[in-house]
Amino acid sequence: VPPGGLKVCLLPKNRNTWGVALEVWTARVSSKDPDAFDITRKTGHDAFAPSWLILTPMIDRRRNGHETTEAQWKEYAAAYYKEMQVSRAANVETWKALLARPRVVLTCYCTNHLRCHRTLLARLLEKLGASFEGELADRKKAQKELFELALSLGEED
Repeated sequence: VPPGGLKVCLLPKNRNTWGVALEVWTARVSSKDPDAFDITRKTGHDAFAPSWLILTPMIDRRRNGHETTEAQWKEYAAAYYKEMQVSRAANVETWKALLARPRVVLTCYCTNHLRCHRTLLARLLEKLGASFEGELADRKKAQKELFELALSLGEED
């Protein structure tokens, strides 16, 4: 024990101040979750939002009624990951602060979370030691279905 009586211990790699991995969820920007964290380009945190350069073509396609092809999605994802690599180097303290939280719900305007940067960021945070739990709406839907199933099973008695 060093002078002053404080014992210094190192936390395992990729753990926050509490020694646990950041719990990551995703949701639409309208989420009222207390841990909601806006990562949109328009109103969110710049360090985690995609640039207009890569975002505009995606928005334009959607507005014109076109689906994003698998190749276009892969190109967008690769560009977003490159931007996040630059962001991590330029915003070290911001990234550390995010990873130090016990829980976060990454929010964006996209209706399809499978084709949204909030899921890409969640997967990236997972590679940095976080625990990606999925889309909040999917969890709530599953909980509702389980509750309804439990009710229906109770009615059979």
